Amino acid sequence: IMTETLTLEKIIAFLKVDLTFACCWPLPMKATKFQKIRNKIFRLLCCLNSIIMIISLIYTLNRKYDNMIFVMKVGCELTAFVQVPIQITLFTLQSDRLQIIIYEMEDYIQQAKSEERNTFQRYINKCKLVYGTTMCFITVTAIIMSFGPLFLAQPFPIEVEYPFDVNKQPLRTIIYLHHMMIIYQSCVQVCSNVFVALLLWFTAARFEILFHKFQKITSISEFTICIQLHQQLLRYAKDVTMTIRYVVLSTIGFCTIGIVFSGLTFLSIATFEIVNFCNVMKPHEEVVIQRYIDKCIIFYGTSIFIFYWFTFTAITVIPALEHQPFPTLAEYPFDVSYQPVKTIIFMQQSMAGIMVAGQLCMNVYMAMLLWFASARFEILTKELEKTANVYQLFKCIKKHQKLLIYAKDVTMTVRYIALSTVGFSSIAVIFSGLTFLTSNDIGHAGYESSWYNKEISLQKNLLYTVSRCQHPVTLTVPCLLPSLSLNYYASNVICEMEDYYKQANTEEKDVFQQYINKYILFYGTTLTLTTAITFAGCLIVPLIRSRKFPLEIEYPFRVDYQPITAMLYFHQVLGMYQVTCQVSANVFLALLIWFTTARFEILTNKFRTVTKYSDWKICIQEHQVTLRFAKEMSSSIALVVLSSLGVSTIALIFGGVTFLSRFPLSVKLQYIVVCLTSLVKVFLCAWPADHLMRISSNVAEAAYDSLWYNQNIESQKIMLHTLLRCQRAVVISVPGLLKALTFQQYTSYVSTAFSYLTTFRIILSEET
Repeated sequence: IMTETLTLEKIIAFLKVDLTFACCWPLPMKATKFQKIRNKIFRLLCCLNSIIMIISLIYTLNRKYDNMIFVMKVGCELTAFVQVPIQITLFTLQSDRLQIIIYEMEDYIQQAKSEERNTFQRYINKCKLVYGTTMCFITVTAIIMSFGPLFLAQPFPIEVEYPFDVNKQPLRTIIYLHHMMIIYQSCVQVCSNVFVALLLWFTAARFEILFHKFQKITSISEFTICIQLHQQLLRYAKDVTMTIRYVVLSTIGFCTIGIVFSGLTFLSIATFEIVNFCNVMKPHEEVVIQRYIDKCIIFYGTSIFIFYWFTFTAITVIPALEHQPFPTLAEYPFDVSYQPVKTIIFMQQSMAGIMVAGQLCMNVYMAMLLWFASARFEILTKELEKTANVYQLFKCIKKHQKLLIYAKDVTMTVRYIALSTVGFSSIAVIFSGLTFLTSNDIGHAGYESSWYNKEISLQKNLLYTVSRCQHPVTLTVPCLLPSLSLNYYASNVICEMEDYYKQANTEEKDVFQQYINKYILFYGTTLTLTTAITFAGCLIVPLIRSRKFPLEIEYPFRVDYQPITAMLYFHQVLGMYQVTCQVSANVFLALLIWFTTARFEILTNKFRTVTKYSDWKICIQEHQVTLRFAKEMSSSIALVVLSSLGVSTIALIFGGVTFLSRFPLSVKLQYIVVCLTSLVKVFLCAWPADHLMRISSNVAEAAYDSLWYNQNIESQKIMLHTLLRCQRAVVISVPGLLKALTFQQYTSYVSTAFSYLTTFRIILSEET
């Protein structure tokens, strides 16, 4: 079917024969009663054949559920075989509608004109390689599986157990043929997606044919005919989508499950090394492993919870808050405002979100492999430190060699997943990638052992071990991913900002300087006062309150002797300075927002002064680049801003309650500072964010005032798109939690905080 003479009629004839056991092709409209009965019996037998295999696999799974590798293998096979009866049932339920669709398709092809056939032929030439190769690959895979017992130590193609003896003839041959048949059924069910694709491509080709007809209209009568054809085609497209939607949904679901089981099987080498190690580990090894678990469980457990919490929040809350029909802003080339298409798309986007959350949680699994390897390096380090004789030292060296091989297997397994994770800006694997730094400690532990008292050959072995340990185990992908670390994670937005400023011309730098001159006093004063108040508090509070330390904290030990007193004093000073730095960190966030605002203002000025079409086109491109940068910047700081809001609200409430309570004036003054700091901390970001929202919208006005009306229609369309895009201002937001950081949001925040403060005050008054 891959020749140049391949036509749509030949494809249909081939698929009718090839997909017989998929039971997807409906009977002709004029089928006899006998043909209908025969077809129903055939579909029933096909379902029964697959159900027998499903029952056998479930029985096998029940007997060997403790073998995880086997469970994953059977799970993958079970996914393929469960798909058979489900898809046959779905095709059967839609058989009446499929009859009409196929009849209309064949009738349209027979009446197609030369130009229409050329369009079909162009689609065939474009798609035949992909679909033909896919079907050949699937068929070859089925043949290889069918003849697997010739090369594998198993009696049947599928490794399944039965509750009876299967070594006797002719039962053995019957079971073998049954296995071959179910493999072939699974193969054709996968290939049935080619039939689904045929319907979609045919519909797309008809839309393209109608598109060309609209372009050639010369009279009202032709226009009326095209409108009628469009209505008919929309009805046909609706019938096609209504018919195949559940088949597509089942395909996506089963393929997802199959990929998960296949991926778990692929990762089983590294995983079952963990299982085997944990089964035989000694008490001192268990202590190290448990320490790693205790250290990481909160972070990674919280990460998993947050991934799914954000997903379900996005699915349920965002459509209501943003007044949009779906969780995402994805656009479709067809009308999605009517049922059941609207529900289907909502379910598809929801499922996609859950799948993304699952993929993010996959990073936690990768992190477990990395943490485990790191823990084993630490265990080996401790064993090397305790070596007392040559035998123990030699044993540790052998362990080190095996551990290096295992670490290499882990990094080879994880690195491409880590690469994709970095590509999508995930933070989970970045923290886990740092754990391998402990592999460098092996060299120090080996050097500290009593190797110098041993013979020369052993000293050489240890020297090799120490030299090898100078290269820590790192997570890299050659030419694509450097050594994975936090430095790599935090370098994107800042690099672009620095690069833009270096390449800025005089006019652009003047705009930046205007912003600096306008806001330097406020932000400089804020930084100075925050730092001064912190150090003044560290020095003055102990004198005024007659206590040893700036903070009123108790310790479970004596603190009234040196050097403990001095150490704790400097510890509290350092802690207060860290808090000051975190408050001042909002100045850094404000810098990013002001920089983005300045870029929009620069772009606005360029739009107003543009005189040539080439310059105007450059401005359009720069607008897209600036929007992308603004989106990256917003995504980078949104959660930090949200945390600032949350922490500042809590600080404002408790600080206000303390101020309104019966405390000495010196205490109240401290908490006035806390309340003011909380308000200023949020204002540092709210001010530039509100300005960014207004300036980013001004681009539309500047673009509208440019000379776009003198350009051709294509340029005017681009201009219209730019104006429409500018209607959505750039805002700092967190879906489901923070709609937009603006002055309005800031005043709402202050109002909410004071309402909570009043409530707490009333509660405390009633209790006293």
